[in-house]
Amino acid sequence: MRGTIVPRGQSYRIVISLGRDSVSGKYKRYTETAPSRGKAEKRLTAILHELDKGTFHTPERIRLSDYLTKWLNNHKGNISPRVYESYESLIRVHIIPKLGNNLLPQLRGDQLEKYYADLLDSGLSKQTIKHHHALLHKALADAKLGRNVADTVKPYKVDKPEMLFWDIDDVEGFLSSIKDTEYYPMFFTLLHTGMRRSEVLALRWKDIDLIFGQISISRGLHQLTDRSIIFKPPKSKMSRRTIAMTPANIKVITGYHLHREEQHKLLGMDKITDNDMVFSHIDGKPMLPNSVSHAWARLSSEYGNPIRLHDARHTHASILLQLGVHPKVVQERLGHANIGITLDIYSHIRPGMQEDAAKLFDKALAKTQE
Repeated sequence: MRGTIVPRGQSYRIVISLGRDSVSGKYKRYTETAPSRGKAEKRLTAILHELDKGTFHTPERIRLSDYLTKWLNNHKGNISPRVYESYESLIRVHIIPKLGNNLLPQLRGDQLEKYYADLLDSGLSKQTIKHHHALLHKALADAKLGRNVADTVKPYKVDKPEMLFWDIDDVEGFLSSIKDTEYYPMFFTLLHTGMRRSEVLALRWKDIDLIFGQISISRGLHQLTDRSIIFKPPKSKMSRRTIAMTPANIKVITGYHLHREEQHKLLGMDKITDNDMVFSHIDGKPMLPNSVSHAWARLSSEYGNPIRLHDARHTHASILLQLGVHPKVVQERLGHANIGITLDIYSHIRPGMQEDAAKLFDKALAKTQE
C-alpha cells in the first residue's frame, strides 16, 4: 500500500512510500500532518494523484517558485477572484524574482528580512509589505515543514491610518453642496446608512423596500484588474443584513426612483425592473468603484473639508455613538462580524464613557451607602 493515515493524538499523519532510493538502496517515505481525518484523506488522495502524474515533489527538492505556483493553483477555488489576482501578482512580480530560486526548506529568516527591507526601500508601504508576509506565512505553513521560517521574522508594525469623520453640520453642508449632482442620492445613502462602497454599488431595486423603509444587503460589487465586474456575497454572516432607512433617505430614494422613471420614459427605454441596479449609469451599466471614489474626493474637496469615501462609514457610526445609540445597533448597521470590532474602532468617540459608567454605578448603589 503506497499511503496510509496514522492517528497522532489530536492530528493525523499521512505516510506515503516513495520506493527504494536508487543510490542508498533504502526505502524512502514522505510524511505530512493534517488536523482531521477528513482533511488527511483528502490530502492523501491529492498526493497520490500527483505521484501518478509525476508532478509531486517533496519539500527537500522543490524550489519556492514552483511550490508557490502550485500552492496558488490549489487554492484558486477557495478564494475570491479578486484575492487570487492579488496573490498572483505578489508572487509573480515580487516574491519569485527575489526568492524563487531557494529550495523550500532552505529559505532563511534573514533572507525574508532583506526581502522586506528591499520592498520598503523600493517605496512600498509597511501595510503592503505586511500583506507579503501574511501570504508567505500562510503558504509556508501549508508546506508542513515542521517549522515555519516566517515565524522567525517580525513583520513591520503598521500605524493605524488616521480616521476622519464629519459632524452633523458637515454632513448637512456637504449634502447641500452636491444636491444638483448625479451622486447626491448615492452619497446621501452612504452617509445615512454606513454602507460600504461595494454594497451600495451592488444594490438592486428589489433590495430596497420604500414602504417599510429597509435596505437588504446580500452582495457587493467589485472590479478586477481586467476591468470586469463581479458580484460576490459578503465575507461574514453579519455583513448580510437589513438596514433601517432614515425617513430622509426614504424621501431621497423615492424621488430618485421617480426621476429615473421619467428619464427612461423620455429616452424610450424599458421601465425600471426590480433587478435593475439602483445606482448605475442611465444605460443600466454599473458605476465603477474607483470612479465613485474619485467623484467623492473631488466633491468633498470642493466642499472644503475633504475626507475619504470610506470615512462616510466612520461618520455614520460616530454620529450614532455620539447620540447614545447602543454599539450593538451600530455593529448591526455596519455589518461588523462582532461587536468587538466596532468597540475597537470607535473606542475614541466617547472618551468619558468610563466616567459615565462609574457615576451610573455609584448612583445605582447610592441607597445602600446611606
